[in-house]
This record gives sequence, structure tokens and C-alpha cells, in this order.
Amino acid sequence: MRGFLSPFCNRPARLLRDITAAALILCLVLYHIPDRTWRGAQLLFFGAHWKKFPLLDGYYSGVRSLVPSLHHEQAAASLDQTRNDSSTVQLKEQEIHNRLVEYNPYHGFRNTAGRPSFMQECFLNDARTVAIPKVYAYLGMPQGHPDPLYGSYKVLGLRDDVCFDRNGRLGAYGSATQSTGSAQFSDRESQRSPIDWSNVDWAAAQKRCYDDNTLRSDIEGATTSATADALPQLPRQAIVLRTWTGYRYTRQAIMNLRALISEVSLGSGGEYDVHLLVHVKNNSARFWESHELYNQIRHESVPAEFRGLVTLWSEKQMEHVYPGPFCNETLNRSGKPLYGVYRSSHMPLQWFAQRNPQYEHFWNWEMDIRSIGHYYEFFDRLGEWAKSQPRRGIWERSAKYYLEKLHGTWAEFSDIVEKENPTTISGPVDFAGSRKLESQAPYNASSTGFGEDADLITMSPLFDPEDSG
Repeated sequence: MRGFLSPFCNRPARLLRDITAAALILCLVLYHIPDRTWRGAQLLFFGAHWKKFPLLDGYYSGVRSLVPSLHHEQAAASLDQTRNDSSTVQLKEQEIHNRLVEYNPYHGFRNTAGRPSFMQECFLNDARTVAIPKVYAYLGMPQGHPDPLYGSYKVLGLRDDVCFDRNGRLGAYGSATQSTGSAQFSDRESQRSPIDWSNVDWAAAQKRCYDDNTLRSDIEGATTSATADALPQLPRQAIVLRTWTGYRYTRQAIMNLRALISEVSLGSGGEYDVHLLVHVKNNSARFWESHELYNQIRHESVPAEFRGLVTLWSEKQMEHVYPGPFCNETLNRSGKPLYGVYRSSHMPLQWFAQRNPQYEHFWNWEMDIRSIGHYYEFFDRLGEWAKSQPRRGIWERSAKYYLEKLHGTWAEFSDIVEKENPTTISGPVDFAGSRKLESQAPYNASSTGFGEDADLITMSPLFDPEDSG
């Protein structure tokens, strides 16, 4: 009987053993499943989390629903609530046209024409007969249009009482798209470009503009003339756009480039220059040794009107410029090469800055960045705002997003950050063997930094890149 019953007596133990083994195997399998697979399964069974939020379609209100900024209310869950509101009146064509104004963000020493009284007007052609295009905006905001989630127009000093459409903003820089004809949009084509862009040389136009306004710059050559002493001295700045061989210059990209150069460089009288820093992906092309090859690559990679703005670089070239050795800094979790654009995009920018000492500031810009508003207003106000920030708490404030509706005013946001970080980083990091720089003036961290140009301006929060690979 013992031999006969033993298999039945051991069955529960075997069953428990099998279940335990299966559970362990399942755990091992689940442990090695990538996190993205879990996210994919979650999306498949439960749907995307963001789809559960109420839909904000106020972005499509159109210019027929324009209201003064004081009467503007962003849509809650649906634009239908705004359309049914009796206070929102659909404007007629003439009413829309009456709200269209030339947009002039240039400020300071301006005359009635909107330019500095001391500034020489800049033109697109050598004969100085083709003026730069004008930008137009609408007074007011479309009712129901959402407010910005991040940042603040008011904090930066940007106007928040106007809006732009595709024609008034970019129409003067090329062919605008045809109107939709939809009832909520204006059915006119506001600004068509009368300029023959095939004859425009932006590099030559920038140089003429700077030469005509040389006395305004304090970088190249001091002068003792009474006229120069009376003028406010402005530092020169370079906006360096990072592009590459093979980049597709679409119609919209070309219009955006024209707008950028026209507004920040020619419209300002040469305060800024725009450059194209072109990454040559073919590492076997030693263009720095051959003018013919250099011009060939430039001709094949960039439209004719922008070729004079080009500076070529390659990863192989950077190996010669920065030969190292770099010791342990060559190790990185990404597995990317040290001289690759993924890891060392600062190298060509630093090399460019060394070759162009006439500029005091450099803006590192990407080809896919767009500003719906006026480019000069954006760069100028951003620089002035950064100039007004104190050094105390700057690292801590720069590590966070500022949401105006959540944090309140900028002063309230700064106070919140300071309370969260009672011990702030102030000045250079102290380490063994370091010695603080001597200063004759007393140092007060709370009042230092006001009126000083920023060393670094970023559009996103800073974070510790350790192990970010």
C-alpha cells in the first residue's frame, strides 16, 4: 500500500514545486521585457493617458473671432462654449482688415518711421531701392485661443495683445498658401511678396547694413568723433543656425530664414548677423584644403541666396582642431564617438566663435525652431530679460519650468525656488586646491548680476547630465 499511495501523497508537493518553478520562469521573462514593451501594452489595453483630457480646439478660432486682449478668455473644454457665447461676434471682412496693423517691435531711439533716429535704413539690394518686407499683425486675440502653458509674454516683455496669421507673418517673404475659404478664417490673401528673391544675396545685404551703421558697434575699432560718442554703442551678435549637407530647404524653411535675417539683422541696423554652420557628413571630404571643393559643397547644399552665410565643418575636421588627448572623457554610455555631433556639437560652435571675434554673443539655433512672433522682438527681449536676472538662485531657477498659472508672478516663482533650496550655488564651485578670485569691491551675491549680460541662455531647464547617455 505504501508504494501504491506514495505517488498520490507526493502530488501536492510536486504541484507546488511546478507552480513555483513556473512563477520563477515567468518573473525572469517579465524582468527582461523592455520597459517600452510594457508601455506599448498599456497603450493597447488602456489607451493613451493624454486622450482622456478635455479637448482644447481654441487654436482654430480664426481671425473672425478676434476680441481685445482684455476681453480674451481661453476655451475650457471645447470651443463650442465660446462660439455659443453672445459676447463673441463673428467679424466681417472690413472689421478684420481694420484690425490689421504693421508690426514694429523695434524700441528705443526710434523716429516716426519706427527706426532709430541715428540708424541708417538697410535694403535688400546694392542700389538700396528694395526695402525689407513689413510684418503685419492683428490687434486682439481669437476668443477661446489657449494661453501659453510654459513661460510668460509679460515676464519677457513680449506683446500679448496681438496675433499673427500665416499671410501677415510670412506672406511678404514668399508665396503664401491659398486661403482655406472656411467661414472662421479670413478669405483674403493679405500680404503677397513683390520681391524677386532670386536676386537677393543675404550675406552682401548684411555686410552693407553693418557698414552703413558701423558707428553703432563698440567691438571693431574705437573712434573719437563727436558723432560716435553721442551714439549708444551696441555689441554685435551672431545667430548661428546648425544645418547639414542633405538638409531639405522647403518653401516654409526658406521663408522662415528670410524672415529671420530681415528682422534681426537688416531691420535692426546690423545688431545681429545670421550664419549657417553646415555639417559636412562626408568625412572623406577635406574641403578645408580646397577652395574648389568648399565652393562645390556649399553650392550643392544651400540655396543660392544663402550661400554667402555658409561656414562648413565636419567631424574629421574637428579631430584636427581638437586633437586631445581626452583621457576618460572619451567614455560615454551612448556609445557615440567623441567628435560626433551627438556628443560634441559645441566644438564647431566654439571653433566658429574663435574665427569670428567681432561678435560678443552667439546664439546657437536649430533649423526646426520657429517663432510665431517677430524675431527681433524675441531675441532682444530675451537678452534684456536675462540681463536683469540676479546671480543668486540662478542655477536653481534654471532647473525648473515656469508655469505662470501655477507659480504666479516671476517674483513668486523665485521665492518658491529659494524656499526649496535654502543653500544655493553661488559663484564657482569650491574644491581642494582652488583659490577664489580676489576683488577690490565687496561681493554681495543677492545684488550681483543685475545689468550683466548672461553667460548662457537656454530655452529648456538645465539638468545634471550624469548617466543621461
